[in-house]
Amino acid sequence: MLIGHHPLASDDIILDRLTTPQPADRRRRYRFERDQVAHQVLLNAEWKKSDQKRTYVGEWHTHPEDSPSPSSLDLDSWLKAVSCTPYHGPGLLFIIVGRRKTRVWFGCIGRTEFTMILELPTGGSDGSTERNRKRTDTSHSQG
Repeated sequence: MLIGHHPLASDDIILDRLTTPQPADRRRRYRFERDQVAHQVLLNAEWKKSDQKRTYVGEWHTHPEDSPSPSSLDLDSWLKAVSCTPYHGPGLLFIIVGRRKTRVWFGCIGRTEFTMILELPTGGSDGSTERNRKRTDTSHSQG
C-alpha cells in the first residue's frame, strides 16, 4: 500500500510512505494476497501521526521480470481500487518494481486505462537503490 498526502490547492500526489509485506500476508512467486487488516492498521497509524494528512495513494508490488508490465490481474485490481476504494486527490498511483526497471502508472475514477507516468532504474549494479526525486504532473485531462 502506498501512503502519502496532497498539498493544498494542488493535484500533486506526494508519496512518502509505503507498507511492506506483513507476517499474515500470503506471498507466492506470482501472487500476493495482502492481510487487509494489518495494512489498514499501518495506514491508520500514519493518518493519526500526520494530523490526518497522510492517506492511501495507491498500490505497489514486484514482478519477476526486467521491465514490468501490469498483468490482467493487476489491471483488474487497479480498476477496483480506483472505482471502489475511498481515496482523496486526483487519482491513485500504481508501482511495479521489476528486476531492472520500476514503473509508475496513474489511474482515476471514470477512466479504464492507466497511464505510465514514470520509469526508473530499480537499483544500481551493487544492489543499492538509486534515489531519484521527480515531480509528476497528475493534472492531465480526466475524461
